[in-house]
Amino acid sequence: MNNRLGLREDVVAVLTPRKPRLYLPPSRLQITGHVCAVLTNIHSGEQQIHETTNLICSAGAVWYAQSACGDTLTTDTFSRIVLGTAMTPAPEASSDLSEITQLGSSIKTVETGFPKTDDATSGNTGGGEEYIVTWHGAWDAAECDAGTVTHVAICQDSGEGNALLCAAAFSPSFALTDDDTLKVFINHTFADNT
Repeated sequence: MNNRLGLREDVVAVLTPRKPRLYLPPSRLQITGHVCAVLTNIHSGEQQIHETTNLICSAGAVWYAQSACGDTLTTDTFSRIVLGTAMTPAPEASSDLSEITQLGSSIKTVETGFPKTDDATSGNTGGGEEYIVTWHGAWDAAECDAGTVTHVAICQDSGEGNALLCAAAFSPSFALTDDDTLKVFINHTFADNT
């Protein structure tokens, strides 16, 4: 026994370093979403810009949090984007792919190099900052069926499930014809609410 400290000399403490964690209380960290769809007629060059907000779904919030902390992802990948002609019910936290009436042949892989921050791609009215994550999908003329676009969502890889990272409704909706190209930018802004 060490008389000065009152400790036994035969006791050994082993300290294991913990994995560092990022913690911001939910009341302080907010993720907001902005969607910009750029529709361009291939003959006239006329452009229409349709903007809306998007909802980060529960699976998307978990994916962002796990990605930020380097944790094992419970939802492997969100790498596809889909256009919808309807969604029932309206986008909500628990939404999944089965609730979207997909515009034929519109589900595709997110563009190469995305998601990324500080996006300066022409037409993206909601990106361009290092705290904004941008996802991008693009469709050539006649690449998917013509129809009325009411919704857009980011979903999991084929075969991995129906979880959505986010979903958005366009109001008003817009027509996509075989003579149009379409670029969709989905931006998520991470803001400290202090």
